[in-house]
Amino acid sequence: MLPTTIIILATSFITALAVPIAEQTVSDILTDLATTTTDILCGLRFDVDLPFLKTALESALDNLASAGVDGLSAVSLNTNRLIADIQRTTASSAATGPLSETDAHNVAANVGTVAEGLIDVFNLYVGNKPLYDEFAKIVPNLISQTEQVLENLGGAVSDLSADLVKNAPADVDNADAPVRAAVEEAIATALATYQS
Repeated sequence: MLPTTIIILATSFITALAVPIAEQTVSDILTDLATTTTDILCGLRFDVDLPFLKTALESALDNLASAGVDGLSAVSLNTNRLIADIQRTTASSAATGPLSETDAHNVAANVGTVAEGLIDVFNLYVGNKPLYDEFAKIVPNLISQTEQVLENLGGAVSDLSADLVKNAPADVDNADAPVRAAVEEAIATALATYQS
């Protein structure tokens, strides 16, 4: 019996809602993207030949096999933290409005780093599905709850993508299309893996 874990799990699946904010600037968007990057990847890359450092979420997913059922709470809590980060970035983008060519390229460069981390996260969820199937024998409704969390994360990412596309000049939008497609594919694969 793991009452604490189950309570934490149930609580952590509640997604924070984005709160409307006052007019923002490009600097606010970049700050929010940096926070999101930090929560996924520690925001540090020493050299292109070195891997990104792991954050709490990636580490929790990586270590799930050794942590067992107790590790599920860390995964879900950190996933919901990431969802809140993305929602905050979307709110800043919406409050900023259309971007200049220079600003759009600057934002796009930061989005690329976030996208790489998001793809890693969705792929880790896919790779851990056998563990989730085992844990589901102990934690009721785990698979359906995880599917809901992935839907929330995917929805937050889609909302951010749509807002950035709306505010970016067409040429920047077209250049970023492959990045968006890769993230969308990772989301779809993760959702399909957990759909019952």
